[in-house]
Amino acid sequence: MHIVGILNTYTEISPEQLLPYLDAGGEDARARLRAFIRQQRATWPALEQAHCRLGERLRRTLRLPDSTVELQCNPGRARSTTAKVAADDVAQRPCFLCPGNLYPGQLGLPFAQDWLILNNPFPIFTDHLVISSMRHTDQLLASALPAMAGFVAGLEGGFSAFYNGARCGASAPDHLHFQACPAGMLPLERQLRPLLDEPPHGKTTWLFCTRDNRGIGLCRAQSREALLEQLGDMCARLSRTAAPGGEADLNLIIFGRPGHLAGVVLPRRAHRPACFFASGDGQCVISPGAVDVAGLAILPRQEDFERMTEEKMLAIYREVCLGADVMEACAP
Repeated sequence: MHIVGILNTYTEISPEQLLPYLDAGGEDARARLRAFIRQQRATWPALEQAHCRLGERLRRTLRLPDSTVELQCNPGRARSTTAKVAADDVAQRPCFLCPGNLYPGQLGLPFAQDWLILNNPFPIFTDHLVISSMRHTDQLLASALPAMAGFVAGLEGGFSAFYNGARCGASAPDHLHFQACPAGMLPLERQLRPLLDEPPHGKTTWLFCTRDNRGIGLCRAQSREALLEQLGDMCARLSRTAAPGGEADLNLIIFGRPGHLAGVVLPRRAHRPACFFASGDGQCVISPGAVDVAGLAILPRQEDFERMTEEKMLAIYREVCLGADVMEACAP
């Protein structure tokens, strides 16, 4: 994994200022990434405050027929959850992922050739990262897939990566990016991870199932190249009915361990459920992205957190997710 020095778009920073954070682990990518995160928390007060507030978040668990879903009341995510993502709205605001528009105090760690690792200022998890293209270009999975797989493989599965389609949870649909978190933070990943240890059935690399109204396609591979081939082919097949130059609406998660990688495809029916647009007691402010459909539902408002039930969660998944049969029909 090729990670180079610190890039700061606001003030210059000398290498000597970073030595206390970069001495452990030498060139080891995981140690260097952890050092970068520590450096940001030590020098960017807003980020440290946001991480401290994570411990105060309200949490509870719903037991659905096939799995459990964790609820997190996270007021800090209100801006992302309610983001206006229509083309006209996006065009009227500065892009917060462009290097010239980063928050004061926010630093970026260049990754590969065209990517910038950023600490998410509104975290869902400890060490929540955004990996953003250095170029302002549309959110398209085909452009993000190689970097996602390289990020997870380069860190030997210590972090997992996830992607929100432009109409499936991305609050910046105009700027190519994906996100990452320490391995095991996503409930669906924890549920599927044991399958990495099972031998494949013949030459089949895909496993399909529908759990709690969410279609799930799991692809297992022993190399980055094999995973990219399988995921690229599946996503291209799903996108055949999309508008020219567009892609199928979906979320994607990549996780793994040394020598094994897995990609999880979750095809989407809708961006937001009807309750998002309702008024009064019928409203529930939830805008599912990869994290939510992976079993960690983010609710910025406490009243929605308290009123969420198993039946409502199942209804939301039914509205926004497609079944596994969509992927099975596309499988070669």
